[in-house]
Amino acid sequence: VNDVGSVSGLQGASSVAVSVDPDRDVNNPLLDGPLGEYVYATGVLDDSLVVFERDPVSGTLDWVMTVSEGDTLNSTLVQGLQGAADVVVSADGAFVYVASQVDDAVAVFAVSASGAGQLRLDFLGAVNDAGQDQAAVPNLVDGLNQSVSLALSPDNLNLYVVGANDSAVAVFARDPATGLLTFIEAETDSAALNNSLAGAADVAVSSDGGHVYVVGTNSSAVAVFRRNAGNGSLEFIESHDQASSGFDLSGANSIAISLDGLHLYVTGGLSHSVNVFSRNNDSLSGSYGTLAPLQQLSDETGTPGLVGAGDVLVSPDGFHVYVASYQSDAIAFFNRDALDGSLTFMGAISNGVGSISGLDGVAALAMSLDGRHLYSAAAVDGAVNAFSRVADSSCPASGSGDIDTAVNIAAGGSLLFNLTATVSTDATGELINTAAVVAD
Repeated sequence: VNDVGSVSGLQGASSVAVSVDPDRDVNNPLLDGPLGEYVYATGVLDDSLVVFERDPVSGTLDWVMTVSEGDTLNSTLVQGLQGAADVVVSADGAFVYVASQVDDAVAVFAVSASGAGQLRLDFLGAVNDAGQDQAAVPNLVDGLNQSVSLALSPDNLNLYVVGANDSAVAVFARDPATGLLTFIEAETDSAALNNSLAGAADVAVSSDGGHVYVVGTNSSAVAVFRRNAGNGSLEFIESHDQASSGFDLSGANSIAISLDGLHLYVTGGLSHSVNVFSRNNDSLSGSYGTLAPLQQLSDETGTPGLVGAGDVLVSPDGFHVYVASYQSDAIAFFNRDALDGSLTFMGAISNGVGSISGLDGVAALAMSLDGRHLYSAAAVDGAVNAFSRVADSSCPASGSGDIDTAVNIAAGGSLLFNLTATVSTDATGELINTAAVVAD
């Protein structure tokens, strides 16, 4: 919580992201390296980026540092953090990007280990709306007016940024080695885009990298773009609003895609809803990437915890969907049907109910790579919360020899152990593996 202990910078907590260890073993990305894992959060009222170290077993957080607009970080003046609204981390954990809605900018940071083996954060610069990018040849940037959301492509070669006041999505090429950005183009709301980007609020890239999806709050719509695999540029395909989908998407403000690429989830902040679309993921199909409406669940039709529905997240295993609802001060959670993507309401955790606190104005969600822990950022409370996802199946990341270990298996769930063995070239006979399961 902001201003509790050493923690600062969380006034108006607006986003949260989980990073892998930048020094992890590349041959086993689930194993921690010397640095550990981190959670990053932004405080839109404090113009800040806040860093926590994450315990991968318990999920608990320890504050590491807060970096704010105007600070000097390793002899470099930090800029581009006024109105820090969203944060993303590169897949290797080595670079952090912050979208700032007052500065109309994207700030870029590099993560490394200091000489003492601690996390070191370096400010590399910022790209501003109508300013220059970070390429060697000056290149004017557009589409960042009121930057509020970021998304990296699965190949980590492109960064997509939505500017709410520009009603646009800006496309940047990203250098994986340096983290620096080069502006490619901006797609801006127009009749050619079915006026679907008005008040652009969120952006997501499909796991296959084929498409980019953007929601417009003022247009109450979701726009679909084909992504050029070469430079990341976008080509408009279609859009969906209430007229085309039959769903009330009023105040559409967040979007998430399942990792299997089969389903897309959109929240409506004014319709207090979560909406399910199927996605054509057949790359050989003429309708590849297009959407079809499947289901709408809303507070008004009996699903609690969705008033002011905002950030939506699909768990890495695809079993569940979570929605942060700003006005409900709650996180609603749903079972997800892996075949048709439909949702079944399971429950909600609400601020002030039981021992739950720190969810007043909950605005953002993130989940650890292993799916064991959920993190939330709450704007009114100025808080980042950590939750254990205890209902899911889990097992140790690795082991050797005779493995005698406790595992958690959810109702209807399963666990898969991958075994490897080295067999001598002159070995004969049978290789037998045995396993016994005993209920605790």
